[in-house]
Parts: sequence; C-alpha cells; structure tokens
Amino acid sequence: MKNKKNKREAIIFSALEVFERDGFHKAKVEEIAKGANVGKGTIYEYFKSKKDLFYQMVKSIMSMYFEKIRNVAEEDIDPIIRFENLIKFQLGAERRHGNLGHVIHIEAIKSGIGKELKEIYIEFRSKQIKLIQAIINKGIESSVFKEVDTYMAALFFLGGVNQFVLDINHINEDKNTEELEIKKLLDTFLKGVMR
Repeated sequence: MKNKKNKREAIIFSALEVFERDGFHKAKVEEIAKGANVGKGTIYEYFKSKKDLFYQMVKSIMSMYFEKIRNVAEEDIDPIIRFENLIKFQLGAERRHGNLGHVIHIEAIKSGIGKELKEIYIEFRSKQIKLIQAIINKGIESSVFKEVDTYMAALFFLGGVNQFVLDINHINEDKNTEELEIKKLLDTFLKGVMR
C-alpha cells in the first residue's frame, strides 16, 4: 500500500514540474512518467486520463499547500508575527511555484476542467479565510486587535498579500527592500485592526 502511495505521489510531483513548465496541452504523459521513474502505462493505473491527472495534481498540491499555511497560521505566537510569517510564506511559495498558479487558472479553463477545479478552489479559499479569521479573533480576545468584521479583514489581508506577492516578485524585484515592503504591508493591514 505504501509503495502504491509513493508511486502516486511521485507521479503527482512529476506532473507538477511538467505542467508548470509546459502547460496542460503541451505536457506529455511520457515526460511525467519519466520524471516519476514509472512507465507510461503506470500513469493510467492511477489516473483515468491526463485531464484526471491534472485535476488530481491540483487537488493534492492545494491540500499540501493548505497544510503548510495552516502550520504557519496556527503557530502559538503573537498574531502579528503570524501575519508576518504568512506573508513571508506566500512570498516564498510564489517564488518557487508562481507559474503553477497561472497554469492552473489558464489551463484549467482550456482543458475544460475549470468547473471541477472551482469547487476545490472555493473550499481552499474558504478554509484559508477561516484561518485568518481565527488569528484575528485570537488578537481580539487578547485585546491586541479591536472588534472588526473578521471576514472582511481576512479578505483584505489575503487580497493584499496576493497582490503584494505578485508585485514584489514580478514588478519590484529589488530584494534589498523586501523586508521593508513586508513591514509596510503589515503596518497598513494592522492599522485597520489594531487597537
């Protein structure tokens, strides 16, 4: 059973690299199999089609990504530091796999599995918002933050971080100012929630 799970994971991680590099339509199952050290036929023992592999890869990657975010968000530390750590985590994730987000959004539509992926994305986003709300609630309970609409504050934080990460990684590539820029983003968010 463990060997079967390991093969499936190897295929998914190989698919991640190939889909990220080549996109859905140009990706070749042979390449994915080669990267996973399995035969092409083995892929079809685990996945019905290339489309199914893409869908399962996105589902697995989002699940793993969420677990990492959850670990950062649920650290037993000051809520302000948790927010700073979440920004840094998101920045690092974008640097490592930024193209994957583009592939998922664009290629999901082209491949025709956008509707199926939409459900996964909505669930992921909902869980992410709840994590942020929990941090804000903890800050409210400990009188670090004032009473705010935690849902709106979470939306503001996530939207701001996503745009910030895109901006700093693709527009403003000056790494020397990165820490300062993170502090400015965090300060701007905190002005809305701090007492």
